[in-house]
Amino acid sequence: MRLSDHLRSRLDAICDIWSAAIRAQVPQLNDLDHSAVIDHLPEFLDGLGHWIDGDRESARTGFDALATGHALQRLGYGVALETLTREYAIERSVLVAEARDHATLDELIALNEGMDEAILAAVRRYTEERDRARDRFVGILGHDLRTPLNAIAIAASVLLTGTDEAQQKLGNTIRRSTDRMARMVRDVIDFALGNLGEGFPIALVKTDLGDVCEDAVAELRIAHPDRKIVIEIEGDLLGHFDADRVLQAISNLVGNAIQHGADPIVVIAREAEDHHSITTLVRNGGRAIPDRERAGLFDPYRRGSGPAAGLGLGLYIVQQIAVAHGALCKVTSDDEATTVAIVWPRVPLEETPRR
Repeated sequence: MRLSDHLRSRLDAICDIWSAAIRAQVPQLNDLDHSAVIDHLPEFLDGLGHWIDGDRESARTGFDALATGHALQRLGYGVALETLTREYAIERSVLVAEARDHATLDELIALNEGMDEAILAAVRRYTEERDRARDRFVGILGHDLRTPLNAIAIAASVLLTGTDEAQQKLGNTIRRSTDRMARMVRDVIDFALGNLGEGFPIALVKTDLGDVCEDAVAELRIAHPDRKIVIEIEGDLLGHFDADRVLQAISNLVGNAIQHGADPIVVIAREAEDHHSITTLVRNGGRAIPDRERAGLFDPYRRGSGPAAGLGLGLYIVQQIAVAHGALCKVTSDDEATTVAIVWPRVPLEETPRR
């Protein structure tokens, strides 16, 4: 008997073995009933049989059942990807054990190839739908939060027009809180945009990066009058950049230095010797960042500590803004200082004559 026929003839027994193994080895799925555990298996086994027999086109139907039926069902139940892949590992072991005494070497190889093909498609489908749902949720949440924030900001402005000292103090508190919340909403929306696969939208216009850095520093000096923030400008800093995005990146870097570093915080913008790029640096004192932390410094969701800690998206967004400009980020850190450097290319190059 061919292996494909043997697997089909043993469908009920394989389903029982599979279900028992899942109950014993994957406690996260113990709340599922029997039909939910094996919902994909009959179609998948039929598809796997076609694959073993060399009928790749017919096999796709069964493999699609694993991807769209089983994987998305598990996502809907809130099953983690780690649990899903554990299920597939058990499924492979059950099928290999069942086939061991009833298959040729070529059939065993084909069985494993078919499993690889089906599992890859299922995991890809799971992650695509999970990421799509996450990005849709984050985008909607960030967008919908703007309306009440605007209303609160308007109310704070009204309070600040009064002459009562307590009223003005309350208005300032509300304004600072809404400003922080607005930055968090912007970060959430930017994160969602960056994860939709299209990157950050930028609009390149002729811009002086020195002016942008000075604007960023001026805003942060007002917000943090007790901190020492200095700026150094060197050379011709004209080029084609998205001024708002660059200001956002510099502000995020200085804000991170304020939260985690020590004074003085130094912002430097200087022209490269070949005139083809401009480098911005944000440097602060404080402890050296260990290598293992520095390697993931731009990863999302890296939160700081304390009441001022945000969502942990600030440095991730800095990197995404740099990538959108074709720029490079580099971090150096020792016991004297931590420096984040961004090398921004002048765009287009034909408008950067040697000076």
